[in-house]
Amino acid sequence: MSQLITINSVSYNGELATILFKPDNSNDVINFGVVTLPFVFNSGLLTPPRDVYGSYTILVDGSDCSKIMNVPRPTPTPTPTVTPTRTVTPTPTTTPTPTPTNDPCPTKTPTPTPTSTPQPTRTPTRTPTPTPTSSPCKTPTPTPTPTTSLLPSPSGIYFGKFSGSTITSGDVSTFTFVLTNNPTNSYVTFQTGSAYGYILIPISLSQPTGFRDSDAGCSGFNIPINNIGTIIIIDGNGFPITYNIYRTFYPFFGDTDCWLCN
Repeated sequence: MSQLITINSVSYNGELATILFKPDNSNDVINFGVVTLPFVFNSGLLTPPRDVYGSYTILVDGSDCSKIMNVPRPTPTPTPTVTPTRTVTPTPTTTPTPTPTNDPCPTKTPTPTPTSTPQPTRTPTRTPTPTPTSSPCKTPTPTPTPTTSLLPSPSGIYFGKFSGSTITSGDVSTFTFVLTNNPTNSYVTFQTGSAYGYILIPISLSQPTGFRDSDAGCSGFNIPINNIGTIIIIDGNGFPITYNIYRTFYPFFGDTDCWLCN
């Protein structure tokens, strides 16, 4: 299946945005990454291919508020079935036949001359036939599509020490998390302990251009730090957030203030 849908905004066309797609028939969340609005999504390019129906969370670069776009799946209207009503058939009534009584001692009675009495003509009575009544069928009411009210958790960065040269999302549980929309021109502190120093910054935020041994500005000795890749961490509201991983070249023991230069 190949379907196209254009995601655009009159206010933000031409700007960068991070788009998350949750299909209506799956618990998966698909991250389109950072794209330029308007963005044309071809569902046939996914593996496996999917429909375009579901919810799209759009976070414009530099904005603190996400936009939710819902694409509901069309609901087919069922055809009502008319149920025929049975016609009630009247039950005939049985008329009892009188039984003659024999007189044991009959007395002779002079035979009267019979007189012809005209018999009244019976007028047949018509029994009305009940007319079947059609029950009106109710028109089904379409079920509204629920709208997800959750948004991604506020942005922030992770930092701390870890003995391994690489990390997974489960290893950041010992790191410190700080809420911020712009981590540059600020510093973090690595505590005492022999391990690598790590800083995880969402790809949607400004990235540092260098790292210095300082807590009062981009001065002091340079701290050799590499960007070793990205990692996806699920936030408190269930949204996947992609972070850049910054790690010191070598493990070190002492506590150090690290300024994130811009």
